[in-house]
This record gives sequence, C-alpha cells and structure tokens, in this order.
Amino acid sequence: VAGCFRAPLAARVGRGGGPGRWARAPALRSDRMPLAIFDIDGTLTRTTALDDNCYVRAIEAGLGVSGFDTDWANYAHATDSGLLEEIARRTLGRGPTPEEWLRVRRVFLELLAVAAGRAGAVTQVAGAGALLQLLAARGWGVALATGAWRPSATIKLSTAGLAWEG
Repeated sequence: VAGCFRAPLAARVGRGGGPGRWARAPALRSDRMPLAIFDIDGTLTRTTALDDNCYVRAIEAGLGVSGFDTDWANYAHATDSGLLEEIARRTLGRGPTPEEWLRVRRVFLELLAVAAGRAGAVTQVAGAGALLQLLAARGWGVALATGAWRPSATIKLSTAGLAWEG
C-alpha cells in the first residue's frame, strides 16, 4: 500500500467543531479496536475519471511526453509515484529527475485543486459519509489505504465533504 493513514472517527461535531469536522472516537474498553480500511477513488469518492485526467495532463506537462499507456492496470505499481516512475522509464528510458518529479506532482495538485473546485466535480459515493459515521458511532477505527499522494487524497476527501484528520 503506497500510503496508509489512520484516524479514529466519531460522529460529526456541530457546535465548536463546525460542519465537516470529525471528532476523535472515544477509547474502547477493550485492547482491540475493529478497523475498516477504505480506498478513496471509487470507494469513498467519485473521483477516478477526474483524477486520471489531471494525472495524465500533469505527466504530459511535467515530463514532456504523450501517447503513453493510460490503462493503469498495465503498470506494476498503480500509485501516483509508481506510475510516474514507470511512465518515465517507458517513455524516456530513465526514471524521472527530482525536478521532473516535483514538477509533475505540483502540476497534478494544481490541476486537481482547480478541477475539484468546480461545482459537482467531486462527490461522495452514495452512503460513504453515512457509513463512516455509523462505524465511528460503533467504535470502529477507520483507515485509508491509497496510492494517491497525500495532498491529492486530502483535496478529494475534503471536496467530497469527508474531512479527514490523520
């Protein structure tokens, strides 16, 4: 798993916490906490196509390449970092330089932030928010396992109304 961050959740807090904020779940009396692990794109948010479009454009701009395979199933590691590394090797015959890596990441996050800011561009998968609230209310910990760069995950979750701490 490329990135995994965990934070126990509770029900949304209204007073003091404001809408869209999660309070930490109370400690369980047992030494074991049940844990649910979710992916983000396509599981909690409807962002797969948006993410793919921004990522392809960032690779094109950041590496100066086009026409590469955009079927992520054809890559060894379908994560933001893994795809960048393999696309550079396939198209340029080498890994990305540190400057290219930073440029692709910066352009991707800029494109994603703009695209996600459009009304209705990012939504929750039906029932995702309610499920997270239910799990939190029942004392479950919730973790995210994602191949996305952390700022990308944060943009998608917050835009979908699934604020995340962790």
